[in-house]
Amino acid sequence: MFCYRFGLGFNAVYHLTDLPSFVSGQHLVLFDPHAKYLPGASAAQPGLRVNLNRGQLKRQFPDAFAPYMHFGCSMEGSYNGTLFRLPLRTVATAASSDIKSSPTSTQQALQLLLSLADVLPQALLFLKSLRELEVYVVGDGDSSAVEEVGQQELSEAAAPRLMFKATLAPLDGTTPLQQPITRFVSSGGGGSGAQQLEAFYRRLASVLESELPSSVGRVQLTMKRSASQFSEAEKAVLSGNVPLFSGEQSQQHQVGVSQQRPAGNACIQASKALAAATVVTVSREDWLVCNQLGGGAARALALKAWKEEKVKMVPWVGVATRLYPLTTEQQALTAHKANINSQTIGGSSNMVAGRAFCFLPLP
Repeated sequence: MFCYRFGLGFNAVYHLTDLPSFVSGQHLVLFDPHAKYLPGASAAQPGLRVNLNRGQLKRQFPDAFAPYMHFGCSMEGSYNGTLFRLPLRTVATAASSDIKSSPTSTQQALQLLLSLADVLPQALLFLKSLRELEVYVVGDGDSSAVEEVGQQELSEAAAPRLMFKATLAPLDGTTPLQQPITRFVSSGGGGSGAQQLEAFYRRLASVLESELPSSVGRVQLTMKRSASQFSEAEKAVLSGNVPLFSGEQSQQHQVGVSQQRPAGNACIQASKALAAATVVTVSREDWLVCNQLGGGAARALALKAWKEEKVKMVPWVGVATRLYPLTTEQQALTAHKANINSQTIGGSSNMVAGRAFCFLPLP
């Protein structure tokens, strides 16, 4: 899920939860569409916004807000960042939910995270603001241990553990590749949303095609995958049987991971002992990315849609291809294959093997 300016993507969280919340800056925001979980919530006001500088949340609701505190948020003052909490829909809450009647298990949530990892780090290629994404797992992966040893004791072993981390870093300068286009789209002064749109389409119609903004640059994508004291099911997925990321340039460091999961107090001790026992895989890829605000028929279509139907279309396209650094032996082999292909299909010998990704922004 990615959240943009208008928050439409945020609605996807209701597949998992009935009570999403987030902390950002000095505020905690909670949504309660059913108006039955939060004090004072109603159909007209199905949520709350609490100033962290004024509330006593940590003292009043220690269990509910403990997950935020795992990531450096004190719940007693401003937080430099944004944290989302999505309590999974249980069997009990699903039975009375007007949003979704099926629960979400921890296994389903884990599989969803693995599905996200499958599209990383390439999913960062065309995002305007997001440059780094980290996913952590809190707890030992065994819900039965909570009943055996108690929540307080278990929390000692519940330090966040990195599951995977995806990063995008520009190789040609430090400014975002899309900046020339975003500046063109957003320039033109203030005013209401409708006035800004009118100003944008006037600029789009008047500028010479040769002056439409574009950018070309290289970026490096990095994917780090780490697994420590996971359950056997998690280990089976994270150990590589279900690959999260495949890259030619990889470094792997492995320390022995326990093959059997102890229960109760032994589980806590084993969890602490295995805190440093991790499998870490780091893969890197270089990509060439091009962004262009289009002219020709694409611009004409966008202008016509806005003029006749007020449909917001942006003729902005992005294309990326992976760059493969080759050794001398690989260069010779590639040239040999390219020569064979050109003789077979009558094409050019300047062929590059890779995947192309296209980006088409929603209005």
